[in-house]
Amino acid sequence: MDSGEMLVIAGLIDDVLKDPESQAVSTRTRESAKRLCADFPLYPARVPAIA
Repeated sequence: MDSGEMLVIAGLIDDVLKDPESQAVSTRTRESAKRLCADFPLYPARVPAIA
């Protein structure tokens, strides 16, 4: 993970803080977080990829 992903994470946090009640923001943030977690698993050999 490098500065590019950190900017994505900061943007996700910013989006949620700007509109914490928005279901669309929540859904979009959740999907983005799943993609990031799939790209950077804690234990690659033990955790299957998220589909």
